Amino acid sequence: MALFAVPFSGCGKASGSNDLDFRLYTGGESYYVAGIGKETSADIVIPAEHNGKPVSGVGGKSFKGNRNITSVSIPSSVEWVGVGAFRDCPALKRVEWNAPAARVDELNDKNRVFLDSENIEEFIFGSAVEEIPGGLFAYANGSKITEITLPAGVKKVAANVFSSVNPIKVNVASMKKWLAIEKTGNGAPIAAYYTLVIGGEIVENLDLSGVTELRENEFAGCDSIKTVNFGAETTSVAKSAFSGCTAFSAASVSAGNPKFYEKSGVVYSSADNTFAIIPPALGGEIELPAGVPSVPDGAFGGTLIEKLTVPGTVGSIGKNAFEGCKNLASVTIGEGTATIGDGAFGSCGELTAVTLPRSVTSIGDEAFANSPLLSIYYRGETLPGGSEWQSLPVWLYRESAPTSPGNYWRYADDGVTPLKWDPVPSGDRINVPVRPSQRKS
Repeated sequence: MALFAVPFSGCGKASGSNDLDFRLYTGGESYYVAGIGKETSADIVIPAEHNGKPVSGVGGKSFKGNRNITSVSIPSSVEWVGVGAFRDCPALKRVEWNAPAARVDELNDKNRVFLDSENIEEFIFGSAVEEIPGGLFAYANGSKITEITLPAGVKKVAANVFSSVNPIKVNVASMKKWLAIEKTGNGAPIAAYYTLVIGGEIVENLDLSGVTELRENEFAGCDSIKTVNFGAETTSVAKSAFSGCTAFSAASVSAGNPKFYEKSGVVYSSADNTFAIIPPALGGEIELPAGVPSVPDGAFGGTLIEKLTVPGTVGSIGKNAFEGCKNLASVTIGEGTATIGDGAFGSCGELTAVTLPRSVTSIGDEAFANSPLLSIYYRGETLPGGSEWQSLPVWLYRESAPTSPGNYWRYADDGVTPLKWDPVPSGDRINVPVRPSQRKS
């Protein structure tokens, strides 16, 4: 059973495991641990000193494949830990990490320090730790760790330190402390997906009142956040601040904010109406503001929106802009939009109707690929050129009943709902009332 991890300030047994294999480091000023040596204890406590000199490192693969050790304590004197130092140690259950800013190899996911040590239950950071390095765990075959606590003195955390340890809770003392921690590397801090616990409370409804700036990946990967309110003071938000927040469904902006506004749960820049934050789990009916110039590539991909209205002021819809929106069932685009990019509505499993204006003249490759699209209601009476149009189920607009073969539609009495005219089969003669001829008397 995984245990709660609490900050650790000591280094275990005072004397340490002195029968380990120690080697002098280059220059002879310090030692590093090269292996198990003659040590018989299952609880490995690397001493801070050996023969009067500091122990500054743990060599690569030094404990690899050891099937006996159950715990290990890294002292504050350690400055580096080599490739796979504790790789594939099946009995290892507890780690105490006291190194303030130890370097590890982060270049290859096969080099992780604890790769394949799948039974670790506790990972405890000492109070002296200032930097938590990447490269501790691999991206597969994780561990049994369910909870970690960041020490009060931590200043920097690397991306995806516990990337293969899911689900995991990350405890931190306060929001101020979390925001002050520098998040380094590409991707989510600490873990690819994690539950953030601040002051003992799981963060679900995040209130950023008083917060002026959100940096890259600030909350990336946090799967507990459901809603976010940006305070009036929030003036800078990195687009990746909430990437991968799989439960984040709606945002709001406090009155008086000079930089941002919100519509349908999406946050926009007041200066140019561009997208600032699109919640990854955004759902329901979405209407884009009239001032939005375009929808960027991939902007709403994978969201849970059900109905979409795009005003004609939006000039273009980018590549894969709504790809994978599995709940999207209806799309209406206003007169003025000219371009729909490649794969824009691909893999939208519920999409059955799209209303397009005459202004749309360009549709990209596979714009509706893998979507069970039944009808495209085009508001023009003739089809634009281009091979992509020919392969789509397009219905052309007619105000009155058609007299020639083809697929045609009109608006219902409400002026909004498309209604299909009964199709005129090819080769059928149309019965059109004829004015009686005048007989000569």
